Amino acid sequence: MTELDPRRELALLLLLTAVMFITIVDFMVLMPLSPYLMLQFHVTPARFGFLVSAYSLAAVAGVPLGLFLAEHQGWRAPFAALAVLSALVWLAVWRQVPPVRGHLTQSPTGLWQGYRELLAVPNHWWACGVTALTMLSGFSVIPYISPTQVANVGLDPHYLAWIYLVGGGATLFTRPVIGRLADRYRQAHVFSVLVILSFIPIVLVTQTLQLSFAWQLLFTTLFFIFVSGRFIPASALVTGATEARLRGRLMAFNSAVQNFASGIAAFVAGLMMSQGPRGELLGFGWVGLMSCVFGLVAIWVAYRVKAVA
Repeated sequence: MTELDPRRELALLLLLTAVMFITIVDFMVLMPLSPYLMLQFHVTPARFGFLVSAYSLAAVAGVPLGLFLAEHQGWRAPFAALAVLSALVWLAVWRQVPPVRGHLTQSPTGLWQGYRELLAVPNHWWACGVTALTMLSGFSVIPYISPTQVANVGLDPHYLAWIYLVGGGATLFTRPVIGRLADRYRQAHVFSVLVILSFIPIVLVTQTLQLSFAWQLLFTTLFFIFVSGRFIPASALVTGATEARLRGRLMAFNSAVQNFASGIAAFVAGLMMSQGPRGELLGFGWVGLMSCVFGLVAIWVAYRVKAVA
């Protein structure tokens, strides 16, 4: 193990924090903007399901490739590879993505006046409510899956890569199917079915049952499929909840709601749990039940979102 002096250790920790921050911000920027991009580029929910399968591909390929590079080329190699790949993607985006400047032709609106006009429409509240409740349901559980698998179930940390590999691989096939269902049927119906089905893996994962790794892998894979799948019809619901001239403002506000709700969810879930004498995390089962309650309320709210566009 490499020994680091205190200053260099602090610098390394700050660097790793920055890498994690950039990675999460990347996710938080794309997901809230996805309804706006779907409209501007005429992306159907089915095609959007194929688009977000990139997250599954990243989970499938990223974990084993990162570990492989770290083992054979040193721990710096995955970061260098990520930087090079990001630069190549940036060049491709710069050349291929068409500009979206239609909203710039509109007369500027003051900040408070813009929000007053936006929030005066009840349908916008319902749409953002779906986003908030979906995030509260998901992110009260997601950050604590890996720690509880190790501390409560006793899973070897080396097996965590298989959870993301298999779960991410499964969603490569299921997300396009969910997108096609959102195209064919009412989006609130698809969302409701996925939320109810997600309760099964949420309860199984949060109860941290003392079962074999094969069972744990099945539970977490179902969690990947249904919990992440809910975002596809939810994004489609938000897309059609407003008229074109207010869509940019709604997406910006929806983005803030999404980020705030995910942070609140993780914070509240952390307050509900405590550490036992053997290092296990207590109270995760109650967090799972809270997640299901948020999901039920999200279904109720989803049926109140009216399709405007």
